[in-house]
Amino acid sequence: MNRGMYSIPESVKKEILEWREDGMGWTSIARQLDDEYGITIHRSTIQRWYADNGDAYEYTRLASAEVTEDDAFLDAKLKLDKKILLTGVTMFQHLQNM
Repeated sequence: MNRGMYSIPESVKKEILEWREDGMGWTSIARQLDDEYGITIHRSTIQRWYADNGDAYEYTRLASAEVTEDDAFLDAKLKLDKKILLTGVTMFQHLQNM
């Protein structure tokens, strides 16, 4: 299937993924797009776009979220490792002075 043939604006694709993840049905998503953005798209068009492209968009969204979480985790781990190293050095110096 031609992935570029859907008339779904790029700006709402993330919303569609989030609404679907929250358990919204295709008809509800179509209504939500109309209510919030004034965009009228048939539910089957949204469903076909999701079937053809949803996994790729979901992977991109999750991959970018993982990078942020990994960075925070690595920063915290480096700080902890530095504290452990400094504690070890301090203890070693203390033992040498005995």
